[in-house]
Amino acid sequence: MNNLEGHSLIIEKKGLINIMHGNYLKISKYTPSSSELDWLKDVLIEIGDEIALYILGTVFSNIKNKCHESIECIDKVLEINPLNSNAWNIKGVSLDNLGEYDDALINFSEALKIEPKNFRFNNNKGFSLYLAGKYEDSIEWFDKSIESNSEYEISWINKGNSLEKLEKYGEAIKCFEKVIQLRPDDFRLYYEKGYLLLLSKKYEDSIEWFDKSIELDSEYGLAWTNKGFAFGKLEKYEEALECFDKAIDLNPDDHNLYYRKAYLLLLMGKYEDSIEWFDKTIELDSEYEFSWINKGFAFTKLGEYEEAIKCFEEAIDLNPIDSRLYREKGYLLLLSEKYEDSIEWFDKAIELDSEYDIPWTDKGVALEKLGGYNEVIECYDKAIAINPKNDLALNNKGFLLLMHENVVDSIKNFEKALEINPNNTLAFNNLTMAILKLNI
Repeated sequence: MNNLEGHSLIIEKKGLINIMHGNYLKISKYTPSSSELDWLKDVLIEIGDEIALYILGTVFSNIKNKCHESIECIDKVLEINPLNSNAWNIKGVSLDNLGEYDDALINFSEALKIEPKNFRFNNNKGFSLYLAGKYEDSIEWFDKSIESNSEYEISWINKGNSLEKLEKYGEAIKCFEKVIQLRPDDFRLYYEKGYLLLLSKKYEDSIEWFDKSIELDSEYGLAWTNKGFAFGKLEKYEEALECFDKAIDLNPDDHNLYYRKAYLLLLMGKYEDSIEWFDKTIELDSEYEFSWINKGFAFTKLGEYEEAIKCFEEAIDLNPIDSRLYREKGYLLLLSEKYEDSIEWFDKAIELDSEYDIPWTDKGVALEKLGGYNEVIECYDKAIAINPKNDLALNNKGFLLLMHENVVDSIKNFEKALEINPNNTLAFNNLTMAILKLNI
């Protein structure tokens, strides 16, 4: 590329570069430096060569952090020839890459004024709307693209993605089925259909399509990962583990895969094993708070409350505004019979979110353990006021009333708790005890 500067004819004769395109603009044959491309841009703008500027503008549009340079080239093209529809289109693409979707749409519209049936321009306008989160509107333009060229697979894919965003999974699946007809050897398309079936909660069907994807490319990690997720939803945990192990073999640096395996082991009740895999996740990414949280839950299940507290402290350091984490630490202190300390952390949770009913319930339990009554009732009442379906608070309030000989009111609370949750065995047993006491 350095030898370009030696060819003064490029600068001296405006039209000559058209002849030399084959020699000087075959960018793909070598990798020019950024400064060389910038030099070429300045030369081409100076001589005002429409074709060469368009080619270079297209090249720039595909290079990260070079979209402004692309627009500079294309603006010169449009100054020379405002009817160059391809130039309007490329400028729109560059603006999309810069996140300037409204301006991109203006440019795609200009391209479509010149070529209203151009399937690529229609698709690109739809994609700009998709990037802007206007999924319904995007579908209209993908349909226009498909109307002009029903075999343009990119529009079918983009339409399917828009429908997925709108949670219209059945319609999205039809789009990917069309693309599979056009491109039957592309493993990613089978994966996409499987993923849409997974989102539709059709787990067994999704596994079938993940298998088709894997059959075409056995090293496609996403297919193994989501096949494992589907098996997990079916509670076929051993099969799910096999899938996650395969995904980890393919992508050993992906902490999300270690986390998924660890979480699956947690669901299986293999708490010690899960901790081992949460540790592997943390080793890869110590700032992934969910690993700390679920490692904490695993320690809680093992009754190792001090270790669990350390995990939640790490999670709090990573996300100090999540009231649930303060509640979890408070609850662990409650389980550890450190009632006054637990109240301090329930109060921190409430301070962050006064409408969070669970720490009010837990604070009531801690105060009750310390021999309180009026302030305990206040906590339970606050929890119930925030969440009238909090059957635990209703049961706890009923039990406290029963212990203080207020049998009639305790029965009312137990009955409300059972109305909300007929499977609340504590409320059922307490109601039975209250009725017996009432009849004595």
